[in-house]
Amino acid sequence: MTIASTATPDADDELASLVPARSRARAIVITLVVILGLAAVWLVPLALRPTLIDVFSPRGTMSEYVATDEVLTVIDLDPRAWPAATLTAVDDVAGARVVDVWLLPSSTHVILDDEPIDDPVVVLQRLYPDDGVQPGGNLPQSFTSGDSLELAILWEVTDCAALETDEGPVATLRTAMGTLVSDPLQGSAAGPAWPAPGGLTEVCPS
Repeated sequence: MTIASTATPDADDELASLVPARSRARAIVITLVVILGLAAVWLVPLALRPTLIDVFSPRGTMSEYVATDEVLTVIDLDPRAWPAATLTAVDDVAGARVVDVWLLPSSTHVILDDEPIDDPVVVLQRLYPDDGVQPGGNLPQSFTSGDSLELAILWEVTDCAALETDEGPVATLRTAMGTLVSDPLQGSAAGPAWPAPGGLTEVCPS
């Protein structure tokens, strides 16, 4: 017995139109969504929680000036921020207060003369001859990921007994959205008690 099909070409076309087809446009949209999602995972933390020192990066430091009751420390930074953030302040630590702060481009430091320099600003002007260092610090200063920067802090030691060698200051950063976040510089050697022991003999004689 022969069974004849009653389907018409128009009916076949109509059924085919009901089957979803993969399109190049859909594939492109899906790819873009995935890329944007991955970018957001990487960028959002940098926008919400910028930092001056990436925890996985080496941290160099030096003490360029120690005299009377003042200490000038300079540390290398490895900033992370998107699209940018602003350093607005650095807090005091136990036993010392912040006098001035400078955020400066990394420099190939010259060797200072052996003769003592009584002015920490003059020290910075010789270390950063092209950056117009002036008294009073230069905050606020903006930065972004990949910037090659150094942080110079002039400290006034107020209580030698209260100083802790492993205590770093806390920086205040303003995100691109205007919110303020605290960025602890613990262990960065930015504090006035570095180097220890014996680094503060002029300020805190034993």
